[in-house]
Amino acid sequence: MKRARTILFIIVLSAVTAGITASKSLRGLNNLYMTVSTRVTINMASRLITMATTSPYRNFATTATQPTVNAGRPLYTSVTLTWVTIGGVPYTYDAPSGLPWTSTLVYDDEGQ
Repeated sequence: MKRARTILFIIVLSAVTAGITASKSLRGLNNLYMTVSTRVTINMASRLITMATTSPYRNFATTATQPTVNAGRPLYTSVTLTWVTIGGVPYTYDAPSGLPWTSTLVYDDEGQ
């Protein structure tokens, strides 16, 4: 009986954690992405592609007194898995999707 309660407690705790995470994403609380251009070479063929990578900024504060900063470059809230053929081989990468984040004032990750 004690083992069943422990397992049930772990399941409930996992469900609560997943619910909190899901509600944050529904409210738009997420990390932002920035673009990086790189040259990819496969089978002696190369191509310059612009992919998305996680930026050191968020669109929400982690503390009540956290100041905003100016990112100085376009940031995006979402990415899309995209593919391109380079040298006859398909190559997949994350590309920024949608419009850039509308505010230039964002919150720094503060090394988190």
